[in-house]
Amino acid sequence: MRSDDSGRTWQRGAVLDAADLDVDPADPALVLATTERGLLQSTDGGTTFTLAAAQPPRPLLLIDHAGDLLAGVDAAGGVWVRSDDTWVQAGALPGAPAAFTAVDATRYLAATAEAVLSTRDGGRNWSPIASTSG
Repeated sequence: MRSDDSGRTWQRGAVLDAADLDVDPADPALVLATTERGLLQSTDGGTTFTLAAAQPPRPLLLIDHAGDLLAGVDAAGGVWVRSDDTWVQAGALPGAPAAFTAVDATRYLAATAEAVLSTRDGGRNWSPIASTSG
């Protein structure tokens, strides 16, 4: 479902099996979806989706924007950043991701089954900020 009026009314959008959705903060009509087929892109606010032209080497599970930055993680924990139309691996989580957010160009937060983690260097090094085991 999609809304163009802050949730007052809703219309049907595309039907797809997505793990995550991300709306470009600079262009609300641009929506990205992570799927088993790869990264899908909508330019009409989620009404239709097509395969994005720039695909990371491994399918992304989670994705997020922070300003102009677009970053994501694959199922194995690899952290990827889009630079122009190329995806570059920036680092790796110490485990499979359960959640991911980009705070800014170099600070990301992520959760695995073991901990909530933070990086301040674009994904190269991660530090736990909370443990899930205690």
